[in-house]
Amino acid sequence: MGYNIGRIEWVSLSAGASFSKEITKENLEEAGINLYAWINQILQSDFSPEAGDHCSYCLYHSLCPLMEKLGEDLTISDSDSLKNTLQKTVAFQEGAKKMKKLADEFIDREGIGKVEINGYEYASDEAPTQIRLLDREAALDTVVGLPDPFKFITFRNLSELVDYLPEEAYEKKEKLKPVRRFRRAADR
Repeated sequence: MGYNIGRIEWVSLSAGASFSKEITKENLEEAGINLYAWINQILQSDFSPEAGDHCSYCLYHSLCPLMEKLGEDLTISDSDSLKNTLQKTVAFQEGAKKMKKLADEFIDREGIGKVEINGYEYASDEAPTQIRLLDREAALDTVVGLPDPFKFITFRNLSELVDYLPEEAYEKKEKLKPVRRFRRAADR
């Protein structure tokens, strides 16, 4: 039972390179010995990863010890530790964006609604409508005439404000794609 392997090939899509080799019983035994030796070297080494620009294209965020230690024993005492913390933050954010994009692509492709993970769920919110004011002067005149104009002073309540505005003062655009985000499962 199993597979009869006659050739192996290593392909690096990012480098656009590949390497292939014929496989014999002797090659497999040698590869097994080498693999075992490499694993032992890794296990016995004192590898301390450091965050940097390379984190933004790393494929191993899920295995990275830095991800496990994120936030542990974190102190900022001077400008160097501040810069180091911010550098790690940028690296983690870039990595998280890449991982989220991969997850979103898979979810879209497979038609998955939501994913539950350790007390969180990753799901879509309704696609929000974008509202853009076309005539700020008309909007301001409208707001000033309302019983509670301060409610709309920052224009954060545009979805409510449009009920009072003349139609030519704004436009609505439906977003095509919902925004996915993490929520605590209990927040639902």
